[in-house]
Amino acid sequence: MSRASEQGVSEIDSVPGLETLTSPGAESVFAAMYDSLIASTKERYPAAVLVCCPSRREGATTIAAGLAIAASRRQNGDVLLVDCNTHHPAVLKVFGAEKGAGSPGLLAEDRKRLVMEAAEKYGCGGSTVAATAYPKLTVLSTTDALRTRLHCLESWNFRKVLDELSQVYSFMVIDGPPVNLHSESTFLSSQVDQVLLVLHSGSTRAPVAAKAAERLTVGERAPRIVLNRRQFLIPSSVYRRL
Repeated sequence: MSRASEQGVSEIDSVPGLETLTSPGAESVFAAMYDSLIASTKERYPAAVLVCCPSRREGATTIAAGLAIAASRRQNGDVLLVDCNTHHPAVLKVFGAEKGAGSPGLLAEDRKRLVMEAAEKYGCGGSTVAATAYPKLTVLSTTDALRTRLHCLESWNFRKVLDELSQVYSFMVIDGPPVNLHSESTFLSSQVDQVLLVLHSGSTRAPVAAKAAERLTVGERAPRIVLNRRQFLIPSSVYRRL
């Protein structure tokens, strides 16, 4: 388990606000998480990372959004955050970019067109592409493609779609649905370069976590564990000396 994973995120809501993700403490944790993720990859730079959890309300969207923000601040290239949790989409709300709310930033038309064309190719027409307050970060939500969500994943090789998007985005974070409740994240895990499994510290039971990890394991590549809402019972300065 990485140091960033051990630290976890101390406090999180089911749909966090940007003030939660950008507090000094959260920024430090997400930056360390990003650096650890990059450093752990030996053969291939992780261009696409899936973030999911065993069940609902364990903090996957929080981790995905925080990681994407950290990457946009530390990457030389652009970052794309994809909301593939069509059962309970929340990414647009996190960034204040819900349909009709107005975009917090401007997105170049050629970039938007490329993303929309890629979405159309695998059957997710009607997806929403929005800029964010972070110049290097774009969000893609499949909220309007609910009825075709399985078709979106099965009709095209999702990896090819990611490869196409990588022409513009050097790092992509995918927010997937709970793996023990829905099948999509199991499929997506085989199409990405790395998987982060978010567990609610002190709440997620070991058998539940083990079942989720098994479903997300591809060959010899097991998911990396992120502990969310970890409580430090003694001062963190003591932990650092251990």
